[in-house]
Amino acid sequence: MESDNQPGLSLGVIWYDDDIIELECRVVYRGFSGVSTCYTIPENMIAFADSLDSLAQTADGHATFDAGLEDGSKRIALRAYTIDLAGHLAIHVAMATDGYDRRPEEVWRIELEMKTESWPMSKFAQQLRSVVDAREGVAFLPAIS
Repeated sequence: MESDNQPGLSLGVIWYDDDIIELECRVVYRGFSGVSTCYTIPENMIAFADSLDSLAQTADGHATFDAGLEDGSKRIALRAYTIDLAGHLAIHVAMATDGYDRRPEEVWRIELEMKTESWPMSKFAQQLRSVVDAREGVAFLPAIS
């Protein structure tokens, strides 16, 4: 597993059953860091991985993943896209924690754009597929400055 302090984004399996996966997302980038969890289904993760791989290969379109509770807590939202005509890539990360007392003020949020490149994004997509298939492990997308 990559260092918790290495700039980048990680997605890993915390728990699973036949239908649902609980994920943990960690992000560290330019002085900001955060951790959140969410529940999703394996098919959503595979679709996201496929979209990431397509984006990494073509630098066209975008890839999105969004899972969380209806109140906006326990949320992980990821959107990858090109940021210029040269095909450089970034991923927008929005996360929210779970509120234990169900007060909106208790939910912590982080939102940032992290720059990356096509080859690491393609590798991240492959790692995501492996994590979903094995129902364990962590996929890591390194950031660039």
